[in-house]
Amino acid sequence: MNEQQYEHFKTEGALRNIVCLDDLADKSPRTLLFGYDVCRATIHVYIDPSDGLIHVLKYTSTGTVGSERFLVLSHTSGPHGGVARNEQFVPDKRLYPESCDLEFCRILRRYDVSLPFTRFDSAGLSRLDRFGGFSGYVATLASQRGVLVAALLPRQPKKFGDTRLSLQLLHEACIDAEAHYAVLDDQVWVAESDVSKVLKQVNAYHATISPAAMLDPAELEDIVRDRSICTWGYVPAGESHVGRFGAYTYSVDYPEGTVFADGVPDAIMYSGLDGVKALRSTYEGRPYLIVMAANCRTYVHINLFGCPNRFLEEMVKRHHLELVDEAR
Repeated sequence: MNEQQYEHFKTEGALRNIVCLDDLADKSPRTLLFGYDVCRATIHVYIDPSDGLIHVLKYTSTGTVGSERFLVLSHTSGPHGGVARNEQFVPDKRLYPESCDLEFCRILRRYDVSLPFTRFDSAGLSRLDRFGGFSGYVATLASQRGVLVAALLPRQPKKFGDTRLSLQLLHEACIDAEAHYAVLDDQVWVAESDVSKVLKQVNAYHATISPAAMLDPAELEDIVRDRSICTWGYVPAGESHVGRFGAYTYSVDYPEGTVFADGVPDAIMYSGLDGVKALRSTYEGRPYLIVMAANCRTYVHINLFGCPNRFLEEMVKRHHLELVDEAR
């Protein structure tokens, strides 16, 4: 062979190593593979009716049942699906056998590609009716591309004491901005058209962040406890989680006989059902609420960013509290 033939031969050989449209006897539009990856994103390989090519679509569904939408996380297409290796057709977690094409699966197996099937579920056949003959969404010009919004944020000079607060702040910003978004593997994907308003809300939240958000969670719980509660013996920081309205919450079991301290600055008292008592005050300019049951099971809610009034309204409602005094 001459040099030109050699270059052509190398290209031809590489292409034949990847499953292509010509390998299929049936080239009709349909789903070839359908499954999900380790992040729970959906992987849909299909022949598109608009161009007759193989498409490899990675997406995540958002919204409530009956009004779902989806965000495109990645999308390639071509006679070979736009992939460089056959393994890139296949999700790294599971495939639904009832939603995969037999001919395409046999070809992949001949190429020694592993197919990680889950159990067969005949109920999954209903996907064909739901998605117009396909097993999942197909990409169109109107499909919304997902953007990792965290990658667009400026670096903060300080880090949160609990890394979960960063994710929660983005989550809150998406809700308040009424954005089309999804959370996958602790990463927030936002529809490209909604990115600007989410970033605007994130910046608004950053302007309200309490210095207490930079403290170690156990240290913060110690500070709030020492200024608000009289207890006996060592009490370790309890279980903690982040929640809506910029709230950080601890669940603590205090010893019997634990009471609220006297003289807490700006304290406001509440009462609730079954002997529940609560104390509200502020730390670093942000409100916190301590809710104590008769058995000393206690919830410490600390507001670290966002609107303090929304935080207080939510917590009072959640614990069915009523105001006792304007001050103690």
